[in-house]
Amino acid sequence: MVVYQALGPIRATWRQLTFCLRILADLVSDVTFHLLYFGRKKTLPPLNHKILLLSASQLAEKIRSRQISSEFLVRACIERIAEIQPVLNAVVDQRYDEALATAQKVDRDLAAMDSEPTGVHLAETTPFLGVPFSVKEGVRVQGLHQSYGLTARADYVAPSDSDMTRALRQAGAIPLCVSNVSELGLWWDSSNYVYGTSCNPYDTTRSPGGSSGGEAALQAACGIPISIGTDTGGSIRTPAAFCGLFGHKATPGLMCLRGADIVDPPASYVSQLQVAGPMSRNVEDLVPILRVLMGSKADKLRLDQEVYLTQLKFFYVDESIGSNLVSPVAPEVRQALFRVIDFLEDNFGVQVQRLKLPRFRQSISIFTHALVQDSCESPLSICQSLSNNQGSISIVKEWSRWIIGRGGHIFPNLVNASMNRVSQGMLWTTSLMPLRSKKGDPQGTSNRDSLKRELMDILGTNGVLLCPAHPTTAPYHFQSYSKPFNFIYSGIFNALGFPATTVPLGLNSENLPLSIQVVAGPFNDRLTLAVANALERPFGGWIPPFRDTSNLFY
Repeated sequence: MVVYQALGPIRATWRQLTFCLRILADLVSDVTFHLLYFGRKKTLPPLNHKILLLSASQLAEKIRSRQISSEFLVRACIERIAEIQPVLNAVVDQRYDEALATAQKVDRDLAAMDSEPTGVHLAETTPFLGVPFSVKEGVRVQGLHQSYGLTARADYVAPSDSDMTRALRQAGAIPLCVSNVSELGLWWDSSNYVYGTSCNPYDTTRSPGGSSGGEAALQAACGIPISIGTDTGGSIRTPAAFCGLFGHKATPGLMCLRGADIVDPPASYVSQLQVAGPMSRNVEDLVPILRVLMGSKADKLRLDQEVYLTQLKFFYVDESIGSNLVSPVAPEVRQALFRVIDFLEDNFGVQVQRLKLPRFRQSISIFTHALVQDSCESPLSICQSLSNNQGSISIVKEWSRWIIGRGGHIFPNLVNASMNRVSQGMLWTTSLMPLRSKKGDPQGTSNRDSLKRELMDILGTNGVLLCPAHPTTAPYHFQSYSKPFNFIYSGIFNALGFPATTVPLGLNSENLPLSIQVVAGPFNDRLTLAVANALERPFGGWIPPFRDTSNLFY
């Protein structure tokens, strides 16, 4: 105990030093990438069909009432994708002919029905009848590629639908295309050696996030009404934050994820980290899409139960998630958070309390441990996964190819594979020391469970936590390599199994989206969704990344 206390000043000095080094590293990174991409921004084409500004729910209602045809909507989406694809590189495979044929059949079937009673029935049985949707390319859509950005799978075509694709089809939605991802979905950017790099519609020199970044870019640019991603460490919420969208990570274990990866897990396996979910320009679409993806299990969330914000407990965190390897929260992100706090206190008479949990500083090691415990594969499996499970990649060979510009794997995955190989299955923590995080590791489990229990006791069943979805706005392409741990503001809530909703809060001085995430205890998704709904109109919700839309036509 005496020795531990004596080391206190040394630990404090080390923490201050690493914080200063983090600030300096971020400054060098920001200046370098700003100079690298200066003057390279491209302009997003204007929108020609105002109908694409409507929510998926509104579009479905217009199709049911025959105000518009499904074919017209599908053609409008195809036209829009053709306009934005050269700028964003968001779509990587499509089924336009099949989608048009399905839309035409929907229109014929509707024409043969009586209108009023049929519309009510269809709204219940097929809530998104005739509305096109897309999913990230790592999710199977029969007949479309599912490489997951892996060169060894570049020619792989999905022989069947994933469970979530099938659920959307059964709800009447029409699969139109699949969108770009990071390689194997293992990074918070969307770049790979199969399809290249996707761009942010608000600034094409910036990242749209990952791994569902192509999907977020497509949604934000009005290319598709329904967008589905998956989220293991922020892969829905980070792209949503970077692209000015609403995105929801649900309580885990309520939807089937078969077909959402290159290898299906055992039938009895239920991930406690990964979920699928929507990204949308309109908050009203989140709940209906979640119902479709969850089926009868959505009843566990009591989404119909009314939420009174005046009766909720509110807390906020604006720093200290992760160690000094994580960038400090940018002033503009913190200011956006405080604007929300002021709004809630002024309009609902609540008090938003600052939350300081020292264990949040261990977020990276807690997430790393949770990832190992949740995996149904061995810690070394990334080396096999990068070879499409056909043996194992050669670390030396792949690094040699990458150095001469002929690489086949993105930089973070090579680093991850190398560290796993060198440490013989050990994962690395924020202190850059190996963590023997194996199945059943008692210390790692204790740390995670302690933070989860502490936060659950604070939030209870009527509390929400407001915090950044990411410590900065969208970084430049590949700048994430210099800020690798910044994802942890989202990832920690995967490790804890808490639902979270990303909420857009307008644009900064550079016209980049600002956002926060709203977090609640497990199975209290309705609380985060209710707060998101209350914030949409006052803070503007999604703001178009293109010119004024007032003179558009339907």
